Amino acid sequence: MGLQALIFDVDGTLAETAEIHRAAFNQAFDEFQIGWRWDRRTYSYLMNMTNDIEMLRGFDRMSARKVRHGVVSDEALRQIALRKMQVYLAMLADGTAYLRPGVSRLIDEARRDHITLGIVSTRPKIEFEMLVTNTLGFEALSLFDSVRTADDCRLAVDAYQLVLADLGVTPRNSVAIDDAESGIRDASACGINTIATPGIYTSSGRFDGAGIVISDLGQPAQPYNIIMGNAEGRGYISAQYLRKIVGETQAAA
Repeated sequence: MGLQALIFDVDGTLAETAEIHRAAFNQAFDEFQIGWRWDRRTYSYLMNMTNDIEMLRGFDRMSARKVRHGVVSDEALRQIALRKMQVYLAMLADGTAYLRPGVSRLIDEARRDHITLGIVSTRPKIEFEMLVTNTLGFEALSLFDSVRTADDCRLAVDAYQLVLADLGVTPRNSVAIDDAESGIRDASACGINTIATPGIYTSSGRFDGAGIVISDLGQPAQPYNIIMGNAEGRGYISAQYLRKIVGETQAAA
């Protein structure tokens, strides 16, 4: 049957957004005069939690140390999280985020080759929409045939399952691109072929199960760096290469 779908993660995969999120948190902390500030090390630890509220609660407990439930009320944490999202969206609207190398090219190529496109994210849908409209344009929202986010489910593995069902495709005829070890693990658990493109906060992952681990999707004039796996002499991910990944999997099945 061949390649049916290409599924992208959002944060860290479409664009390096972690530092924008961190800056938005710190601005919210300043506005609420809470006395918190997250450096890269702190954010790297916290970003593995499910969502912004859990990150804030986790840090509150860490800061309070022996106080089991922290010292900041749940309502205050919700207000901080809301303000952080507002700041983050405003930053995206100001053009702070840039697509990672090869993302726009591969999306265009996939659409030309009639490959259905899916999106998986553990963040709210509005963040995906703001990112896409301010990097690819408002009309680009229609390029994606299924978008599943935190608005639909909490876990990425569930979002991947929903996208597969939405598109009516089989896992082994699909390819997922994700920057995080957890995302690769979830996609692989669904039986989807995977490509890992680690970012600044996820480069230490092992990425077990990824078909190939590369610095980014690459461009003809700007090849990616191979971290793990066999790129077979290619310098950028193309629709042709995605079809080969699926073909190889089918042949081995």
